[in-house]
Amino acid sequence: MNDYDEARDRVVGEPAYSQVFNGPVYGQAAMKIDNINSTVAGIMQQGDVEIGKALKAFEEAIVADTHGDEELRRDLLDNLELLADEAQAPLGERRRGVVRSILASFRNAAMSGPEVAKAMEAWGQILTGLTG
Repeated sequence: MNDYDEARDRVVGEPAYSQVFNGPVYGQAAMKIDNINSTVAGIMQQGDVEIGKALKAFEEAIVADTHGDEELRRDLLDNLELLADEAQAPLGERRRGVVRSILASFRNAAMSGPEVAKAMEAWGQILTGLTG
């Protein structure tokens, strides 16, 4: 078989990209986590260390509680990424409704996952402070 035929028959999937928590996280979720981590690093460099720790705790809780449910994981990581973006914005530019909606989604997720519930209990008040 020549190189052309061999290349043509290969199946191309998602890029091989992963992060490791208690188990591997692949593909879009891993890239989303990298984006969140980058934003969290910026937040911490701005001096908002507690907010950064809270966001990181939620990230770890989401990964732990959504093992096997990729759709829920994507949804919650999308929300966490939005929350991190809001946290990075100056206080006067944060969209309070967005922050409140995201925190409500985490409260709902806490009903079905013990790790998100723990993160909500430990860090929820700090993140509620994002609304000013």
